[in-house]
Amino acid sequence: MAWKLLFIFFSACPDSSSLSIFQPPQIQAQEGGSVSLSCLFNISQEGPAIGFATWYLDVVAPDREVNNKTLEFRGRLEGSDQSQFLWDRLIELRIRDIRVSDAGLYLCVVEILGSGTGTGEGTRLVVKEGSPWPKVFPLFLRAALYIFSLAFVVIGTTLYYKRQVAITKGHQSTLLPLSQCLENEF
Repeated sequence: MAWKLLFIFFSACPDSSSLSIFQPPQIQAQEGGSVSLSCLFNISQEGPAIGFATWYLDVVAPDREVNNKTLEFRGRLEGSDQSQFLWDRLIELRIRDIRVSDAGLYLCVVEILGSGTGTGEGTRLVVKEGSPWPKVFPLFLRAALYIFSLAFVVIGTTLYYKRQVAITKGHQSTLLPLSQCLENEF
């Protein structure tokens, strides 16, 4: 919290350094997949960029902040590492397990000590609904394989025991042909 107060103080009296922020206008993602939103900033001062960034969904407001503390994003977010911010002037927000409700305009707000605060124009995240078929297809395939395997084992076991019963009932000299076993079974 103390850092934020320092940034507010220095943001109110910025020096001649300017802060500009660039975000791609749109990114598409598939429901259930993951996406990486990026935000680049430029300042005229040399050296590391001392500051922080905050992401918002649709509007810059405290209740629209995008972080792992919010219920709709809990456990699905990952940010870029600090060195990317300090030296590369890059902020990334990775969202896993994309949901249709994640669609919207993601705004990157950057506060840099001595350069002030800037807000990007936003990146619109378009989420394409996933087809349920690819998710359930492996389950159908696995179920079909299990059913086929079970049927094969049941039929083979039945034929084997019918033959054994025929042998033990005194028909030891003549074994029943397989076709006759199948006729008797069905």
